[in-house]
Amino acid sequence: MSAIPAVQFSRTHFTHQARVYRCASLCSPATRQKSRTRQVLITRAGVAAAPLVGSQQFATLLGYVILAGSCVRSFPQVVRMSKNKSAQGVSLTSNISELVAYTITVAYNLHLAYPFSSYGEIVACWLQDIVIIGLILRFNSIKGWRVWAGTAAFCAFLWAVMTGACGQRVLFGLQASTVAIIALGGRVPQIWMNYQRGNSGELSVATCMLNLFGNVARVYTTFVLTKDNLIMAGVALGGVLNAILLAQSLHTAHMVVQVVDKAGQTAATHGKRVQPGTHGVCFYT
Repeated sequence: MSAIPAVQFSRTHFTHQARVYRCASLCSPATRQKSRTRQVLITRAGVAAAPLVGSQQFATLLGYVILAGSCVRSFPQVVRMSKNKSAQGVSLTSNISELVAYTITVAYNLHLAYPFSSYGEIVACWLQDIVIIGLILRFNSIKGWRVWAGTAAFCAFLWAVMTGACGQRVLFGLQASTVAIIALGGRVPQIWMNYQRGNSGELSVATCMLNLFGNVARVYTTFVLTKDNLIMAGVALGGVLNAILLAQSLHTAHMVVQVVDKAGQTAATHGKRVQPGTHGVCFYT
């Protein structure tokens, strides 16, 4: 007897949905787009309000663990740069590209009303990227109109995506482009710089390790909580590139460089910066 109302309710629900879609098909494209957006937001809100069970509970908890870890993600990098008074080996292009991609991702998640546990670490990393960019500009003595112009352009971009002034289609397109932004702008320049230099400079091993662990965990939480393919693609690609950066930084950290001094003696040093000598310049971190 208890199963009959459930069947009747299900049929009524599907009949109502069919009527909604038939009415929407007679409306203008703009009206249909608004209707679809409203249905998505209502569905997201319903899922968020539903009780979490099993894997969802674990994914939510893991999301907050990632958030907690991300709050100190760039701390080793900031300390290293501040201690050595140098931004050598840290790519400005990579950090700016990462900041832009994070801005788009935060706006995209807010627009679709995803739970904060599924993207909270992006906000923390966004703030830390601003600090790192400021240190790079300071230690590389980059000043003047270029800094002010870049800051003004970023503020305008931030306003456009956060307020929705850019439009939904543009925002979705920008989110799809973050895969390329992170790869071509955020990670590849840093990887190429390390390859050309033969070392990772001031790049922190701890920060690279936290980045990779965060990517691996975020793949799982994205699959469970949102199942968003755009976000999944960006996280997965970021994990591969972060693994390459971690391998480069570990290689540099364990590299032993032999320097022949003027007397012809050989010195072996582990984990220290080697100053310029007679036979060339060698760096390690």
